Amino acid sequence: MVWNLTNIVSLIFSIFFCHLAGLLGAVFTLMRYTSWYVHLKKPSFHPPFWVFGTVWTILYTLIGISLYILYKHGLNQPKVLAASFYLVLLFVLNSAWPMMFLGFKSFRGGLIAISVLWIFTIITIYHFSLVSGIAAILLIPYLLWISFLAVLNFTLWELNKP
Repeated sequence: MVWNLTNIVSLIFSIFFCHLAGLLGAVFTLMRYTSWYVHLKKPSFHPPFWVFGTVWTILYTLIGISLYILYKHGLNQPKVLAASFYLVLLFVLNSAWPMMFLGFKSFRGGLIAISVLWIFTIITIYHFSLVSGIAAILLIPYLLWISFLAVLNFTLWELNKP
């Protein structure tokens, strides 16, 4: 691939778009972290708070690169459009988990939301793989992270039952 200004701008836009989509979930996270989450009993494997921001930054960058790869295959391609649709749906579902878990302080709602997110992440990876194997592989760390968050959500629920 030849790196020209158009490619560089497209890559930057793709990464920026993914980070922007992630901001919605971050709003709920930051608003509720100090008021509720800090007082919960946490498991021994709970990472420090700074890890969450670092991981999300890396993940949204990888997703942005994946989106760029998808874009390079042509927005007029049906497989690209389908994969793009699932990515947008993934961002909507990604915002639902912190909204349910942190915004509404619902362990059950969070677990349901992240389970649906997990299923649609698999579907999104599949649709990305139909366009580009590399684009699909770049989404696997996201799947692993939300798998960890699902375990964390469940464990927090168990530890903080009344």
